Amino acid sequence: MKTLTSNEAVRDRYWRKPMDMRKQLLVLSRNIWKLIPGIVIGAALGALLWTGVHRITDGAMYSGYSEFYLDFAMTENGAAYDYYNGYTWNDLMTTDMIAAHTLENLHGGSDIAELERVTTAEILSDIRVLRVSFSDSDEQKCADIQTATEQALVSFGTEAKEFTQISLIKSVSPEKVVADDRIKQAILLGAILGLLITLGIMDYRYLLDDRIYVPSDISDMGIPLLRISMSDHDEKLENRLNAFLDTSAVEDDDTIYIDASEYQKSDGKLPSISDTTHLVIRIPYGRVTRSVLALMADRAEGAGAHILGAEITDADSRFYRAYYSFADHKKDTDS
Repeated sequence: MKTLTSNEAVRDRYWRKPMDMRKQLLVLSRNIWKLIPGIVIGAALGALLWTGVHRITDGAMYSGYSEFYLDFAMTENGAAYDYYNGYTWNDLMTTDMIAAHTLENLHGGSDIAELERVTTAEILSDIRVLRVSFSDSDEQKCADIQTATEQALVSFGTEAKEFTQISLIKSVSPEKVVADDRIKQAILLGAILGLLITLGIMDYRYLLDDRIYVPSDISDMGIPLLRISMSDHDEKLENRLNAFLDTSAVEDDDTIYIDASEYQKSDGKLPSISDTTHLVIRIPYGRVTRSVLALMADRAEGAGAHILGAEITDADSRFYRAYYSFADHKKDTDS
């Protein structure tokens, strides 16, 4: 079986260490406010992208309509010619019976294909009322075709045997069509994506974050934990955390205390040590990584020093109470 070297053993220990999900979630929850900028940026990008795409892809459109009242002629048996429906009118608008008059009124400024694209006819609830709608990107052309069609239909009403007359009863000039505004949906989608992306980045970042916060972070490194001290000097909590730790064996004149956070700095270095040196490593809460601590311990032991243990200093009492679910219960008293 292959024997691992010291460095290989450290790497193997690092990657095989189970994740402390409780610590991970607490660290993430304490930085949850960082989601707000991600949400805001996502919402802003959503709005900007929608506005940009909308302006590029959607050209301005103009739309107007005209309504006509149809007076049907009577047949020989006394019935009215009432079989004209919406489909019939839609087809008639581009046939010679009507389109010839329309094109004549336009003085050759259009053709049948354009009339078919711009014009739509429909019968409303009353078969005697015909609505003809006009839509085009050119406001003036749309208005010209509308005017020419109105004149053509009035003329058709006097020529066709099925009608006594066709009267224009309403004319709405072309107006700019308000496009389907989905800016709110774009902002909401951007905010959701910003939330998810920021949450994923944060989770990945804290997944790779090996800074030391709690005893479990160094439990597999072969360095005994000697003491935990709080930044707010919460004596009650410190006594609870250090209840079974014995530090008397290291409290002598030959013991050297070193601050691991100094070694974490780019210009940090170890003090002079020898094979008779006894070391206690102080680990400021959240300021030293496991990888740096492992490197420092390896270099110290390589120089012959004996590491007695480590202390976690300046710890956050609220974090520790949440991590261990400590709670101070009030005693019931008789009133």
